Amino acid sequence: MDYVRIRRFEELTGYTEEAIRTKINRGVWREGFEYRRAPDGNILISIRGFEEWVESRKEYGQRRPAPSKSTSTTRGRGAGNGSNSSPPPLT
Repeated sequence: MDYVRIRRFEELTGYTEEAIRTKINRGVWREGFEYRRAPDGNILISIRGFEEWVESRKEYGQRRPAPSKSTSTTRGRGAGNGSNSSPPPLT
């Protein structure tokens, strides 16, 4: 059997019902691949689709490189550097 209801899938994998529904609602899991809707409207999770999803995303388990720092040489326009971006304070 490839398709199971959400509660059974939760027991098998540890993914909570909330996590499963979030993946569906955000489009992380695609209808017809990782899940299907039965004729009665129930969501059925594909074990095979889930396994393929896991296997196809091995790179997410690896550490990602840190974002690069900006190399811009432009300095900010704050107080004390001759900026005219704000009117002088009212006295």
